[in-house]
Order: sequence, then structure tokens, then C-alpha cells
Amino acid sequence: MVHSPVKPFLAIEWLQPGEGEDTAALRLLNRLPDMYGSRFFDILLLDALYAQTPVLQLVHNIGWDAVISLKQNSRDLYQSAVRLFASRPPDLGFTEQRDHKTYQVQLWDTEGLPFTIDNPEPVRVVRSEEVLDRNRYREGELTSHSTDHEWLWVTTLPKQVFPTPVIRQLGHSRWKNENNGWMDLTKHGPSNTDFSTLAGTAPSRPPPPANESRSPTTASQPSP
Repeated sequence: MVHSPVKPFLAIEWLQPGEGEDTAALRLLNRLPDMYGSRFFDILLLDALYAQTPVLQLVHNIGWDAVISLKQNSRDLYQSAVRLFASRPPDLGFTEQRDHKTYQVQLWDTEGLPFTIDNPEPVRVVRSEEVLDRNRYREGELTSHSTDHEWLWVTTLPKQVFPTPVIRQLGHSRWKNENNGWMDLTKHGPSNTDFSTLAGTAPSRPPPPANESRSPTTASQPSP
């Protein structure tokens, strides 16, 4: 959960043999409204694996919104967005100071790009180009260091209500799920083992047969 003082896991869904994380995650997300109510949170922050039609359909049916990382696994949408943004100047630029770091940010934002060839539903895509400047000690001397970064997100949030910098902020906030979930659990959990082993001790169900392996997927993605 982003912006929450507590760090709960809302649910666990077990992977069945041969299926992917996204399939189990869709089952889990479908269960959450019955467990907590559909308005327990409003926005899902998801990685690029979930930039797919079934996820957008689920978000629409339940009444949620989503901010999803966009990478080259969504080839058509990614290439369309990159070509469009390369042909025009940024819509917004600013400098941000945070955690003793300086970010030079340029943002592009467009609505109406077809999600896929098979599902041409128009979606909004935001791109952020950022130069990160910070000081580092090298060989005992404090030196300036710069790195370039690029992110793209596809979102169902309307531009009139959620301006471009807010989408960038939400997109970056997804990393809090990693810190609040996996990293905290493996670092501060009751054992030094990995999450799959740790979580496997919790459910009160018989263990899977020896020739089957199951791994849990968790609802650590949503934002309130």
C-alpha cells in the first residue's frame, strides 16, 4: 500500500502448475472487492507485465484506475508512443530536489493511443526523461555524478483530473510496493529465507504434491 503507515499484505494467491504470475494476480484482484469492498483503494500501480487487455478490462469492470509501467513487451503501444514523443518537444519541464538529489525532468503526455491492434481502446501514455545529479565519494573525494533515465506509463486516469506530474509521481511510487513488501519481509521477517519459503509456511492447507511447485503472488500493488 502506498501512502499507508502500515505495510499489509492484502491477500495471497497460489500459482497453479504451468501458469504465470499475471494469471494468478488476476484471480487475486478479482477476490479483493469481496474481501475489502471495491473502494478500499482506487488506483492500481503495476509493472509492465500487467500492460494487457484482461487487466484493463478488470480495472474497468470493478471501477478502479491503473498506472502501469510501459516497456517494449507492449511493442505496438510502446513504439507508437516513442515515435510520437520524439517528434515534439516536451509538454513540461522542471527541476526537483529530493533526498539530496537533483532531478532535471521533462514530461510528455498524450491521450488517444490505441492500446493494442486487437484492442484499440484509446489510452493515455506519459513519458518522463530525467537527469539525476548527485554527489558521490570516489577515492575519498566528493564528485558530481549524473545519470539519464527514461520511464513510460500507460494509465486510465483522465488528464483533466490527474495532471502529468501526478502520473509521474504515481508511477515512481510503485517502488514503494517493493520496499514495503518484498524487501521488508525478507529483511525483517522471522527468517532469513526467501519470500516463497516464508509464505509457504503460512497457509493452513496441505502442501502440494512433490511433483508440483507453487509460488504465491501477493496484492502488494494497489494504491489507496
